[in-house]
Amino acid sequence: MWLTKLLMLSVIFALFNFFQAENLFAQGSWKIIRQIDTLTIYTDVDFVDKNNGWVVGYVPESLLPPEGVIIHTRDGGESWEYQKSITGRVLYVVDFVDSLNGWALADSVVVFHTNDGGRNWNQEPWRGEFSFIDSQRGWRIGNNGRNIFFTNDGGNTWTILYTQVASLARICFVDSLHGWVMEDARVIFHTRDGGQNWEEQYRCSSCPLLPLGNWEFIDNLRGWMLVKGELSNWAVLRTLNGGQSWYIYCLPNAWYYADIAFVDSLHGWIVGAQAIGVSTPTILYTDDGGETWTPQETGMGEMGALNAVGFMDTCTGWAVGVARGELGLGTVLKYTCGSSNIDNNTLNDGVYPDTFQLLQNYPNPFNLETTIRYYIPHSDRVNVSIYDVHGRLVKNLISNEMLSRGYHEVYWDGRDQQGNVISSGVYLCMLKSEENVKAIKLVTIK
Repeated sequence: MWLTKLLMLSVIFALFNFFQAENLFAQGSWKIIRQIDTLTIYTDVDFVDKNNGWVVGYVPESLLPPEGVIIHTRDGGESWEYQKSITGRVLYVVDFVDSLNGWALADSVVVFHTNDGGRNWNQEPWRGEFSFIDSQRGWRIGNNGRNIFFTNDGGNTWTILYTQVASLARICFVDSLHGWVMEDARVIFHTRDGGQNWEEQYRCSSCPLLPLGNWEFIDNLRGWMLVKGELSNWAVLRTLNGGQSWYIYCLPNAWYYADIAFVDSLHGWIVGAQAIGVSTPTILYTDDGGETWTPQETGMGEMGALNAVGFMDTCTGWAVGVARGELGLGTVLKYTCGSSNIDNNTLNDGVYPDTFQLLQNYPNPFNLETTIRYYIPHSDRVNVSIYDVHGRLVKNLISNEMLSRGYHEVYWDGRDQQGNVISSGVYLCMLKSEENVKAIKLVTIK
């Protein structure tokens, strides 16, 4: 009885109060944590936690064949160790699924694998771009881009799932069911059944922005992709519904944008290079999901380029590239916020008290979809539900799920429990745990 009364009081309270979320994520800064004095270009970076990370790159070809390099850190980038040199190979991609199992891609086709954290690397008998979700399950493109293969034993054996007439260029899976591939860098296909069947989602041949570039999906609904137009025109494509629809946002002109990374629905970074006389390393930041972007200082000077970026959370990230032009200094940057900003794993209770928080959804008002962010001060079972103004349940977004301490977010596509699109009006979002209830008002405009 008391919980029902508290629920109704929260509904009434939400009807008369429109909470605005504070901007809890102040921008941090970048600093150079590694810069070697030999001719090296770093091309990709991947961290599995705040301490363990890998960077790949190569020594450019001059009189000798190029030499691929792999380096590793155990302390967040303060110190590095060489793990592998591969003569005659240019390493472009590194991808780890945990602290032991990882893969590196050379020359866009040759794959190297480690199962001991990088102490030993072995060339795989198979080739092609790949996407692994754990140490056993992965997908790859093979046979000159005509086939999609699947493995459930870490790459020892592969099964053909799909055959395509045109050439497939890239592949990305976020779980055992949902994945995307790119055809000829212009068409996006999507699967909902682990790769058995694919449907065309987006075709760029009729739009002025092509070809498609690097992409980032943080779950089966939310993703971003770089697209290049004529000359130095660039833009970002964003989807909030798994690729069914995409929104285009323009970027500042640049020579190229190489990579994009997001940690949630709002906060993301892009790296690349400007070209005003000389190539200049460039980093852009967004806190509104990609609608607007602002530059961040790299500290690398006026010559060079950044090729890859990766983030663990809003206050911990890395970027890699080269300073002083193409034949220059291999450089690793690290992004931190400092003690005054939020870190999900090391919150300072003196600055951020242990309080149960439900932040205002973004965007609000909204049309098709919105994101709801909340904070719980300790591990707890949580419910997040949507109600209409009469207190009737519209949809359960999270049902009695055990979550850890920290900031979390949930996406709502504006549909009810039966999958029907809701009508315009005012709705209530209720966050409940075993001891707390919070509510905010949401407005949808169709």
